[in-house]
Amino acid sequence: MFGDSLTVADTLLISGFSILSVFLVLLMLSYMIDFCAFLVKRSETLPETGTGTAAPAANDSSDVLLAAAAVAACLSVEPDDIVVRRIRRVEDCGGTWAQSARLESIR
Repeated sequence: MFGDSLTVADTLLISGFSILSVFLVLLMLSYMIDFCAFLVKRSETLPETGTGTAAPAANDSSDVLLAAAAVAACLSVEPDDIVVRRIRRVEDCGGTWAQSARLESIR
């Protein structure tokens, strides 16, 4: 098909075929990434079986004192100025990097 010399039409055909093939590969990669994201979101929204997800809040006075002392130390106020109304467990919304950053900031 292509001999020693290429015509303008031949170069346009080769360029068009190359551009089309690159576009199709990129489109296929985009759909694969979207499909993987769909699978990840679907696995996150599936209900977990087994034990409960949240522990009941403790009414133990030592937990309240610890929470009040931690908040007072963070805000640089007296612990008597802090009123703890409710203690509840917050879901871990971060991944491994967020946990590592929190541990690093404590040190």
